[in-house]
Amino acid sequence: MATFATINGHRIHYRLDGEGPLAVFGHGLMGSMGQIEENLSLLDALLGSVRLLTYDARGHGQSGGPEDVAGYTWEALGRDMSELATHAGEERAFFGGASMGAATALWVGVEQPEKVRGLVLVMPPPLGQRSMRAAHEHQALQALEMLAAGVENFGVEKTVELARMFPGFATSPEEADKRAAAIL
Repeated sequence: MATFATINGHRIHYRLDGEGPLAVFGHGLMGSMGQIEENLSLLDALLGSVRLLTYDARGHGQSGGPEDVAGYTWEALGRDMSELATHAGEERAFFGGASMGAATALWVGVEQPEKVRGLVLVMPPPLGQRSMRAAHEHQALQALEMLAAGVENFGVEKTVELARMFPGFATSPEEADKRAAAIL
């Protein structure tokens, strides 16, 4: 069942399903828990073994968030993820996510190891020193910097409209509509 909680001063949209020890899973940048919910039927076996808490990270989906970009650090996102576990009544949980959610879970693992039963990191973003990154990681960071500059200069709607024109944004008009709607 999806509901809301005030976490670290922000209204966070979350869903809790299943039975067993708690697993908190975060989505990727510009995503939402809707991406996970689309595949919830594939997780039926998992939901018999864990309570899965998915959520819209601050400023994503139906969750509120600060206007100031300084409120979107790995620490701020990690504290939200950690506090969601506490809100669900658990002192220790499994933490994981995809992309941004993976980096958020990694923050919890490094900064609050006493709260972590295990980590599930799916496609973590490029982290660490520049010299450690592969060429495709540098390209991904450049694309994200371009998107950030677009949002700053033109706003989210115009940036999404422009991004739709980039090769590789989607394989069909239907997929482009779906991705654009998810980003917005």
